Amino acid sequence: GLIKEIFKKFGFNDLASRNKDYAILVKNVKLIKDSLFLKGNYLKLTREIGQTKWQINGMRVCSSSVEEEIKKNLIKIFECDDCVMSAGGREDRDVRMLGNGRPFILEIINPKKNITDHDYLEKEINKSGLVKVNTLSVSEKNYFEEIKKYETSKMKYYSCFVWCKKVVTDQDINNIKNVKNMNVIQKTPFRVLHRRTLMDRAKVIYKMDAIKINDHFLIVNILASAGTYIKEFVHSDLGRTKPSLVSLLDSECDILQLDVLDLILV
Repeated sequence: GLIKEIFKKFGFNDLASRNKDYAILVKNVKLIKDSLFLKGNYLKLTREIGQTKWQINGMRVCSSSVEEEIKKNLIKIFECDDCVMSAGGREDRDVRMLGNGRPFILEIINPKKNITDHDYLEKEINKSGLVKVNTLSVSEKNYFEEIKKYETSKMKYYSCFVWCKKVVTDQDINNIKNVKNMNVIQKTPFRVLHRRTLMDRAKVIYKMDAIKINDHFLIVNILASAGTYIKEFVHSDLGRTKPSLVSLLDSECDILQLDVLDLILV
């Protein structure tokens, strides 16, 4: 039945009827099944891997990636050709993605099996300890477009481990906590100028909180609009971000660690 349908679709029967004196030899027929799509959220629990495979001049920068950790067991389980991930935005390699995670969609290409036990799939993915997924479920292809909207329609909640050159006072902590809906202008950071257009970007710091660890170290939590360069907001990027934590504290500052605590859709 399947072979007859293939002959009918490609017109082999008509071709044969017009060329009765010749034999038709069909070789190397490969059947490709429709892709399956899964959606969910991922957490990146390490600062050692990127979101996708990262190479410079043909050399790997990271030993693995979020995409590779998610798909390595799924390829075996679904007996598929490949799995390709798209996510709603991305975090830097040295930034952990925590909280409820970042939304993603996974295309499972040419699967031989269709596994519907999503709890089982989550457990298999989460074995690595580097990446954790949750709320895994069946998706439609159009979810690709939906998660791309998240890049511009969300707020992000960050936790920053900050060093400050001067002695941090209680008044400094209060100044941080009093920030509400602060408008910020950021020139394209030096670190991404090779791949981003030079321009001014208007962002908003909605609110901040701070915990003093000692005279020179503090934890600063920041709720910011989508696309805010948080590292540059902390150290000012040589004055290219205005205002910044540097201008707020009137002191040189630097960020030692950064985590995304949550994504908030608006």
